[in-house]
Amino acid sequence: MKILSLEKTANYGRRYSNVLRIASNVADGETVTIANEVYEIDNNAAITAGNILVDCSGGVTPVLAGAALVAAINANTKLKITAKAISANEILVTSRTGKAGRQLACAETLAGANNAWAAALMYGGSDVFKAVQIQSRAVNATEVALAAMRFAFTFNPVSALVQVRTAAGAAKAWGGTTTLTGDRVDLANTGSTDFASTDVVTVFAGE
Repeated sequence: MKILSLEKTANYGRRYSNVLRIASNVADGETVTIANEVYEIDNNAAITAGNILVDCSGGVTPVLAGAALVAAINANTKLKITAKAISANEILVTSRTGKAGRQLACAETLAGANNAWAAALMYGGSDVFKAVQIQSRAVNATEVALAAMRFAFTFNPVSALVQVRTAAGAAKAWGGTTTLTGDRVDLANTGSTDFASTDVVTVFAGE
């Protein structure tokens, strides 16, 4: 049996994110707030003291303002977040880690139609650290006779993906049963296409 990889994301967890939609033009003085950092739209070189300038001197359209806001967020290292335009009207903001305290509050004073955050808090993250392990090996004659394979992991899997390929590398549409039992992932030939001797079975298990 071959363990292809074992990853324990002990410092990062699952990253939080939020989406800011900018569908209409912005205006000078409007703000976007993430946690305690206030980004201010500016086209006249004058902003409120303590705010972070978003240079929209080149234009206030969604595309131009979005690019300027992305640049301002990425230049600020205090919050350990990144921003990226994912469409002409949407900015994805993501925490760099899933540690506790990274579910940041998000607000804005954008008056344009449909200019708003998707949620008041960043979402989808977790500070619960997970492991992922991948095991791969060829099927042996005993397992063919039993019509079953068992893969033991160093944790109790809660999810698993199974891939079956021939010795030549061609994918097989294996239709068997996958069962999670304690620290094991058990496979059984119960479908129309079985794994056979010399096939290579790969199991991706998640904690």
